Amino acid sequence: MRPPELLTPRLRLRELGAADADGIFRLYSEPETMRYWSCPPYSMRRQAEELLASIARGQAAGELLEWGVAERADGRLLGTVTLHQLDAANRRAELGYLLGRESWGRGVM
Repeated sequence: MRPPELLTPRLRLRELGAADADGIFRLYSEPETMRYWSCPPYSMRRQAEELLASIARGQAAGELLEWGVAERADGRLLGTVTLHQLDAANRRAELGYLLGRESWGRGVM
């Protein structure tokens, strides 16, 4: 299952792919951004590549939908939004997000 692209006047929510490894590493290596996350900040780019592979597997299995949140004007990755714990029978899911520190206070989330 692939997430549909969503557009706002400022943002583009789009599918993540292998080409996003640098952007994911930048976001997930920020200590302040990762302060309340479920793992410590990334220290190696390989961790971002592994996360992207895990996201692709989860989407292919229908277990989650994950978007990259990017600036519409230049495509810069600002964060991620995830729907997981998908429960079609009860029409519910859990929502998670990560927004890079530089975008806090800008009305993105």
